[in-house]
Amino acid sequence: MTPAWIEEMSALVVPGYRDCETLLRDPRLSAERHHYFDAARKSDPYPPDAPASVRQPWFLSMDPPDHTRLRRLVSGA
Repeated sequence: MTPAWIEEMSALVVPGYRDCETLLRDPRLSAERHHYFDAARKSDPYPPDAPASVRQPWFLSMDPPDHTRLRRLVSGA
């Protein structure tokens, strides 16, 4: 399978394990969503019906070192 862009979700779906692993380990990419939107626009990148939780920073949408620190805290549980 090849990567596919899903317009309705504004998302790229990468189905292959090796492709996903490569992307997840690439330091040029960021989990922090705000990096992908133009701060000067000051517009909401999410659809009007998106839950408020997607606008909040959370563990999986953080980059190191914050993500690493939190992962260490919860990994023992």
